[in-house]
This record gives sequence, C-alpha cells and structure tokens, in this order.
Amino acid sequence: MSRVLFSFEVPINHLEEFDEYQDFYFTLAQMFKDKRYKEFYMTSRKPVWLDNGANEQGYPCSVMELAVLLHEGDFTHFLLPDFPDLWSNPATKALASELMRMYRREYSSIWLYNATPVPVCYDETDIVESVGLGYRTIALPYDVDRSRLLEFVKGKDVYVHLLGYRQAGELEHPNVVSIDTSFPIKLAMGGIPWNPSMARDPKGLKTTNNYFYQTLTPEQVKLAIKNIQAMKDYAYSTTG
Repeated sequence: MSRVLFSFEVPINHLEEFDEYQDFYFTLAQMFKDKRYKEFYMTSRKPVWLDNGANEQGYPCSVMELAVLLHEGDFTHFLLPDFPDLWSNPATKALASELMRMYRREYSSIWLYNATPVPVCYDETDIVESVGLGYRTIALPYDVDRSRLLEFVKGKDVYVHLLGYRQAGELEHPNVVSIDTSFPIKLAMGGIPWNPSMARDPKGLKTTNNYFYQTLTPEQVKLAIKNIQAMKDYAYSTTG
C-alpha cells in the first residue's frame, strides 16, 4: 500500500511557509486571477492539480477558463467541470464533454499526456459511468456518503482522490491515493490541535475565496504545521 499524498490549501500570504509540507498542489481555477497565486503555482516544480472551483463558488469555472489555464500551465491532473449534484446529470456531462473536445481539438493530442482528467463522483452510478468511460482516477466530495462509496470501490482498479478531509480512517483505505484539505490550517486558526478522533462535519462551512486572503499569526502558523505533521504521521503509520 502506497502512502497518501497531501495537498494543504493555505492562504496566499503563507504559500512559501507551508511549501515543504506539500506533496503536490491542489489549485482552484478562479484563484489564478490573483497574480501572486498564479505566479507561485505556475512556476512550481511539484505536481499541480487544477480544480474547477465548483465547491467554493457553487458552480464550475467556464470551459474556456479551464481550457486556457490548462494550456498555460503544466498541470498533472484536472477536475472535470461538475455541478454539486451528480456526475451523470446532463449539465455536468455536457460541460465535461465540451472541455474534453476543446482539450483534444485546440491543443493537440500530445497535451493529453500532460494532464489526467478526473471526474467528480457523487454516487455509485457516477463511479460506474466514470470507470466505464476509461477514467482510472476519480474524486469524491466531502459532503457525500464517502464511507459507502469507499466501500463500493474497494477491490476495483480505480484510484481515489479525497476532496477535503472527513475523518482519519479514510486515509487508511487502499484505493485512496491523495487528499486536499485546509482542515489543519483552519483548526489552527481557531487554536485547536488536530487528533485522529476528529471528524469534520460534512455540512460545515465551505472554503470560500476569502479564506485565501487571511493572514495567520506566528502562533497559528506553528500550530498549523504541527497539525499537518500529526495528520501525515498518522497516515504514514497506518499505510506503511
């Protein structure tokens, strides 16, 4: 079993401070309008994922916005456009199909080897459809019944990325290969140390764009790093 890879979403003013704790970067398309954000991630030597921004905004960035960013940056993965509903719904499928057509037509087939498209799956039907279409990496949102979906994929030839932290036990699942989260940082902002017994409320506050413009105190930075190290230590101790 391989180790889970972590990406911690941190405010822009602290990108450099947390850089050494990042296994990869999970970025939000709408945030690339910020020059500091764009410069940091576009020049990174670590793997960079591009998210479509649906969770933070309630709707995904436009197909053209995503296509332009994918053309400009050296992304390893990108999340197909989704509405916070079902991957199998017509609106989501239409957007995903449009992006893939543009992806292939405008920027040549060689570009396909540089970035892996990742569908966001909300239920078992989404997973079956995605795997049937040839996707081998899927993303599971934090506000669905992930324990049920993780049980469904067990033993299947599919890699799972966790969109946000729910509970420590998910990090032990054999199909889970990566996670993005701001949870350790948000806990630190409230002066709270992380421990494995903590579970995040799936109906809790979402990470909005405003979060990325917060400034942490030195004490909050120290606690955030401690939380990150504790979470990674836990995951590594359980996955070998």
